[in-house]
Amino acid sequence: MVDPIQEYVEHWLIKAGRDLRSAQNDYRDSPPITDTVCYHSQQAAEKSLKAILAFHRQEIPKVHFLPLLLDTCANYHPAILRFHEAAKRLAEYATSTRYPDDWREIPVEEALEALGNATEIYDFVRKIIKPGDFNETVRPLSEVEREAIVRAIERTSGNLSEVARMLGLSRATLYKKLKEYRINR
Repeated sequence: MVDPIQEYVEHWLIKAGRDLRSAQNDYRDSPPITDTVCYHSQQAAEKSLKAILAFHRQEIPKVHFLPLLLDTCANYHPAILRFHEAAKRLAEYATSTRYPDDWREIPVEEALEALGNATEIYDFVRKIIKPGDFNETVRPLSEVEREAIVRAIERTSGNLSEVARMLGLSRATLYKKLKEYRINR
């Protein structure tokens, strides 16, 4: 059985990695989509820091302010404070790049700096939290999701309404997942 903390931490890191990849892809676009580069860079850094908190079994605060998250992570890994300036710079992109009211054209150089800052934070966190820190290897998120659906079906004797409720899914989403993962009820 996989350690639930391991899964939780790895899910934070998977999401952080996907945000980082989105930022990289948007930067490679021609011309670069600088506002989304900055937004996804902020998100990658935020989720990376939250992975540290999850690793140390701390409650994950529902905040986007990176300096606060960084300071909390420093209780466990003081060396992370070297990213304090980067966290302050990335923090502004949590909301300012998402809505037209706060929108501004972000220069390519600024987007590249945001991407670099997020990459450094993500890489640092990946060095702190290695799969070897857990007893078992990391599994793909799709595998974990499929297993959770199968377990829920078994526990509810196939009652799909109950399965959807247990997993926090709509019935339509559950049916989509059943088809996607080729799960027969």
